[in-house]
Amino acid sequence: KKLVITTANADYLPHLNLGTQLVSFCEDGRWGAEDWGQWPQWLFDGQEHFAYILRKPSSTEMAKHPLRRLWWNMKEDHFTGTSSTAGLLLPDIAQEFYEIRCALMKEVQDCATLNSHDWGKLCDSASKMRSCTAALKFTPQEFLQVMLTVSAAQRYCLTTRAIIDKIKKWDRMPMLDKAHPVDNTILGCITDRIPIIYELFEKGVPVWYVRPASHLPKDINI
Repeated sequence: KKLVITTANADYLPHLNLGTQLVSFCEDGRWGAEDWGQWPQWLFDGQEHFAYILRKPSSTEMAKHPLRRLWWNMKEDHFTGTSSTAGLLLPDIAQEFYEIRCALMKEVQDCATLNSHDWGKLCDSASKMRSCTAALKFTPQEFLQVMLTVSAAQRYCLTTRAIIDKIKKWDRMPMLDKAHPVDNTILGCITDRIPIIYELFEKGVPVWYVRPASHLPKDINI
C-alpha cells in the first residue's frame, strides 16, 4: 500500500523510515534519522517520552541555551590524546557536561510520580547519563570512543530531561476547549494511531500521522 504522512500542527515533514533499517553511526557519532535525541521517532509503547525530547535550538538561541552542549559536535581538537594514544575530552567541556548532569540529577531526586513505568525509565536514563558524563571526565579512551561517549551522554541527558518534563509538565497538561499552541521546542513523534494523534495534538505536541493514501479524505487541505 502507498502510505502518506500528514500533520495538523507541525511546520515540516521529518525523514521517515519504514520496515527494517540498517542503523550505523555517522561522522558525528550519532545515528542520523534513527537517533531519538535528534529526530522525531515512531511512537511505540514504552517510549512515549521520546516525543518530549528537546529539539535543537536555532543558531541565535544556541549560544545562550543552558543545554547547548547537548547538540554540540566533538572534533579532534577537543581531545587531549592523539590518533595513537588515549585521552580525554577537554576538561572545560567535560565539566560542562558534568554540570548539566548535576542539575538534571537534582531534578531527578526531586521528581515524584506514581507511575512506576516512568520512574523506572527515569532511573535507567539517569544512571546511563551519570555513567557517560563520568567517563568523559575521568576515563581516558581513544578518540572514537570519546566521541561516541559524548553522543551517548547527550542522548541520555536529553532523555532524562524529556522524562522529567513528561512527568512534571506534559502528563499534567490541563484539558482545554481547544488545542494548546504547538510547542516547537520539542521533537514530537510519528504514529499511525488515531488516539495518540488526538492526545498529542490537544497538548500542542508536534505529531505526524502515517496512513494509507486510500484513507485520505477527499476534502483534505494540502
